[in-house]
Amino acid sequence: MPGDNVGYWAVTLAVIAIFFTAAGARSIFSSHMARRHVPRQLALITLLLVTFTFELAAGIELIRKPHSSGAAEILGNLLVALLIIGIARAWELVGDRDTGIIASIAVLSGRDPGHDGPFHGRAAQAGHDHGT
Repeated sequence: MPGDNVGYWAVTLAVIAIFFTAAGARSIFSSHMARRHVPRQLALITLLLVTFTFELAAGIELIRKPHSSGAAEILGNLLVALLIIGIARAWELVGDRDTGIIASIAVLSGRDPGHDGPFHGRAAQAGHDHGT
């Protein structure tokens, strides 16, 4: 928007996101989550904290220098990265699938290691359990 400095929005949202991510980390340590899920969750928390820290730094830079094309470019790239992280996380939660880069390449190449058929996850298991 003309006359509006996006740096203030970036700083505000980054601070909120950092607190939200810290709350997520706290819930991981206080929950009775299976140990096999903890490293993956901590990796996600770390990735988010790094991303939001860069957002905070770019926002501060835009407040200091409103026409900084470098800081604006960083924010644009971070938005794309966060969108990709969000989509991958949503598919992981909905489909109970491994969305890592190796698993994704295996699926795209026609191989799905660790699974017998083309469909797997909760939906396939539900169909198998009901005789379909």
